[in-house]
Amino acid sequence: MQKKGYFFILDVSIAVTVLLLGILLIYSLKTSSPDPSQTISISNSLLDFMGSTKIRELNSGAKDTLIRSGKITNIDNSILNQVGEWYIEDDIGTAHDFVISVADSILPSQYGMELLFDGDSIVTISPTPLLDRSLSSTAISSKRLAYGVIHGNQLWGPMTAEVIVWQ
Repeated sequence: MQKKGYFFILDVSIAVTVLLLGILLIYSLKTSSPDPSQTISISNSLLDFMGSTKIRELNSGAKDTLIRSGKITNIDNSILNQVGEWYIEDDIGTAHDFVISVADSILPSQYGMELLFDGDSIVTISPTPLLDRSLSSTAISSKRLAYGVIHGNQLWGPMTAEVIVWQ
């Protein structure tokens, strides 16, 4: 009779162990979404950087080439203002290449980025197909108004400049 008690206790302990291992396995396989706080910080920082950094402050070969070719006429423009000028002048290719050269050195490789002016995409940076924005669970947008002067006397803007960053 006492052997039945041992078998019952052994059977219950094995069942509880299997259940606990199953629950542990389910929770350990659960996919976790990335913490959005760093993505928020990067999105805000990128837009602040592009809105406050003057062209003259950049140390870039692309900047020097664009100045020599006459595409950049005012080195006191911020990066965002210069991109806005190219957007107004319908020179999206130059804006695209310039933003890529700037973002290449400041955007961490595990993040993607898109810059939009009034909802029109200027550039999308997605280092790998797996880092496409449509596949991301965390995409953070930062916006600010952009405006400026073209050719010394023609005002442009205000327009909404938006940076979307995802991981």
